[in-house]
Amino acid sequence: MRVGIFSGKLTKLHAEILVVSCFEDVRPLRGFAGEVDWLYGGIFSNLLMQGRVTGKLGEILLLATQQKMQVPKVILAGLGPANAYEAADFGLIAKRIAGVMMGLQARECAMELLPPPSRSLDPILLMESFLKGMEETKKLEPFDLTFVVKDGEKARALQQRIKNGSYVWSHSYSLARSEND
Repeated sequence: MRVGIFSGKLTKLHAEILVVSCFEDVRPLRGFAGEVDWLYGGIFSNLLMQGRVTGKLGEILLLATQQKMQVPKVILAGLGPANAYEAADFGLIAKRIAGVMMGLQARECAMELLPPPSRSLDPILLMESFLKGMEETKKLEPFDLTFVVKDGEKARALQQRIKNGSYVWSHSYSLARSEND
């Protein structure tokens, strides 16, 4: 698996699938989920208001982007209640995403690292939890994974962590080209 970091505008992101996420109890949508929602005329917001999507932990919704973005598919992943969210929950999300990726026969995914709004979770912990969940599936080789981080400073720190190989599962991953390089 090749791992990289992207920090930039949604319209510049290239991937087979973009995974964005939302909390069960945080509205309006934050991060790239909010941007995708805006770009598609409130599609996520409408589904949330109708109760067809809730944002519960592990919930998955697939959206075909109809060429409005350079990413053909977007997955909205539920993260559960913001106050109860832990970095370890990202491992569960990783397993769910791995199942979807296998079903779609996709080999490239961009994953937004979205911390809860009420407290600070280290993006490195989120990244490592996600990688651990992906590693447990052991079915996605070869596979490219790009973590999407809005904050340029945090993106640089994550990029440095990958280059140094100082995260726990470094034997399984190699560095993919970053948009910041």
